[in-house]
Amino acid sequence: MAFPPTQSLVIRDAVYDRLSVLTINGAPLKSAVKAPITTLQPDQLPALGVFINSELDVPLGEKPTSIPDFMTTTEIGISWAAMEGDQSVLDGALDQFAIQSKRILLADPSFLSLFEFVEEIKRWLIFPKEGEGYIVETRMVMRFIYQTEYPPIAPYDLTMIDIKTTAPAGTAVIEVQIAETPSGLPSQDNPIAD
Repeated sequence: MAFPPTQSLVIRDAVYDRLSVLTINGAPLKSAVKAPITTLQPDQLPALGVFINSELDVPLGEKPTSIPDFMTTTEIGISWAAMEGDQSVLDGALDQFAIQSKRILLADPSFLSLFEFVEEIKRWLIFPKEGEGYIVETRMVMRFIYQTEYPPIAPYDLTMIDIKTTAPAGTAVIEVQIAETPSGLPSQDNPIAD
């Protein structure tokens, strides 16, 4: 049985789709991956990486219920890496890319509908790596909160329970049917004696 993707994966893919079309300092991205940027080759820069950093499920309520229900926190990591001869030009370009990314994501109603709220956004620089030019990577983590529940896997809803019991010979057998009413609450038919 195949299950649909988790909401964390849906959010990650939505971030990737919206940011992979952006430019850094007027240059289109040469590579975009759904993973952290691990190696930096000059012919692959500027580069974008979008990935699930972590996911945490915390049960809702004080006691477990019949259907497991959680508040899920997902951290989505976003990395941008670029190379430039002038450090000040690149720092400003990556800053603009980060600002533009937040505006694109947080002003898009279709994106905002994927979760309940953004709890935190954190951004930092990974300082220069030696190479043919000045290479810098900016990382941002966005923490998204949404509710998750795991209903039982059942092919159909239970609508009626028919209980029959056996009794010694000569004893009246009572049959009781419990059916769901339009209100969703169970109702008990009048007992029928055989």
